[in-house]
Amino acid sequence: MLSLINQSVCELVGNVADIEGSLVRKLRTALGVTPEIVSPPFTMVTEDAVTLDIIPDAEWKLTSVTDSSVTFTSISDENGLVTFVEIPPGVYTLELTSVPDGYRSPTDRYEVTVDPLGNATIVRTPEEGEAEPPKNADGYELYLYPINCLICLFESSEASGAPVAGMTYQLLDDTGAFLQEEISDANGRMLFQDLEPGDYILEMVSGMVGPFVDPSTYHVHVTDGCAVTVTVEQPPEWEILTRMNSD
Repeated sequence: MLSLINQSVCELVGNVADIEGSLVRKLRTALGVTPEIVSPPFTMVTEDAVTLDIIPDAEWKLTSVTDSSVTFTSISDENGLVTFVEIPPGVYTLELTSVPDGYRSPTDRYEVTVDPLGNATIVRTPEEGEAEPPKNADGYELYLYPINCLICLFESSEASGAPVAGMTYQLLDDTGAFLQEEISDANGRMLFQDLEPGDYILEMVSGMVGPFVDPSTYHVHVTDGCAVTVTVEQPPEWEILTRMNSD
C-alpha cells in the first residue's frame, strides 16, 4: 500500500505541468517529495557604459561549463532588466548573443555560479586583467559600449597600479587637425566618442606621469566594422605607463 501511495504521489506531481514553477515546488514539498534546488529569480541590468542609460533588447545567454547543451536565455526589457529564473546549481558562462543597434559585444568575460543553496554570484574578468571578486548576480550591472569609441586607461607604473587623473590628451585626424580633447578622470579614464572609420593620432598636451611627460604618439585606427586598434610610437627608454583599449 505504501508503495502504491508513493507511486500515486509521484504521478500527481508529474502531472502538474500547468502550475508555475514556484507552486510546483511547494506542492512537491507538501507531498513529501524532495524539491529540486534551483536559484530564485535574479535580475541584472543592461546599461550604456558611457551614459548609464538602460538598454532594452539585449539578449544574454547562460551556458553550463560542463554541458553546453544546458542553456538559459533572457532578453533585457524596456527597463534594461535581464531576469533568469530557476537556474540549477552549477557554473555558467554569460554572453551577449544579440547585440542592440549602436553597441558592440563586450570583451569582458562573465561567469555565473549558482551554489547548492541556489545563491547566484557573478565574476567579471576584463580582457586585460585579473578576475574581479564575486558579486551578487541579483542587481548586477552589465555594461555595453557604443561603437566607434576609444577608452584610454592611465595607470601608474608602480606596483599599486593606481589610476592617474588629470592627463590631457588631444585626438587629431590623420593630417594633424584637432578633433577632441579629454582629461583623465579620478579613475584614470578618458573617452573619445563618435569616431568614424579612419586613422587618428592621440597625443599628450599636459599632465604628468610620475616625473615624466608622455612623449608617445598613439595611432588609432577605426575599421568599417567599428573595431578600434591602437599602435604606439615611443622612445626606447620610455616605459609604457598607459593602457588603451576600446572597452
